[in-house]
Amino acid sequence: MKRTLVWALLALTLASDPGQAYEQRTGTFSAGLQGHVSSIFAAHDSYGAFRWRGNPFNGESIKGPAAGLAVRFRISLDRTSAIGLSFEALDFKRSLPRTELADFEIVVQDTVTKLHASAVSFDYYRYFRRKAKTTPYAVGGIGFYRPERRFGEIQTKILTSGLLLTLGGGLEHFFSRNLSLEPSLRFFALRHDGGISGAAELAVGVRFYMLSRRTRR
Repeated sequence: MKRTLVWALLALTLASDPGQAYEQRTGTFSAGLQGHVSSIFAAHDSYGAFRWRGNPFNGESIKGPAAGLAVRFRISLDRTSAIGLSFEALDFKRSLPRTELADFEIVVQDTVTKLHASAVSFDYYRYFRRKAKTTPYAVGGIGFYRPERRFGEIQTKILTSGLLLTLGGGLEHFFSRNLSLEPSLRFFALRHDGGISGAAELAVGVRFYMLSRRTRR
């Protein structure tokens, strides 16, 4: 699945028409909204209960991945780089093998069902082939996240905030000089009391560039 996605994104990049999209100048501001699916793939301590186990298409995992939203702001440093601020809601559902499902369904209601994390990170972006209509980029960032263990719909236990590191990449496919479609893949290192756990996020959304007449070509 991941290999197919990589080849599809590469083909889209190579097929893009150079010179059709705007090459942002210093100080250009943009705002983006992405929906994403995220999952913990390497876990320590209590985070292991939310790790994605096996292949869900073969019936080896119950839940694990969960949907969320991210809002990302950026300011261009020059034509090939930018800095940004990301606000994310990461949710990781309790993961169980099918052999444990029957027992889990009859457990009392205070069983942990979700790990929720509100995260903020400061990001650095590096663009490649910036004049192309479809532009790939690499991103790295550092920030903090505030985890909560949620029991059913109303009960919540606040955990100690931790350090967050992120590394990944994505594409921007421009429909116009102001609007782009933006799929991305990010990996997170989440520091907590029991160690460091790893998570992955696959996202897609749109980005709007606020261009003045002075900055347009």
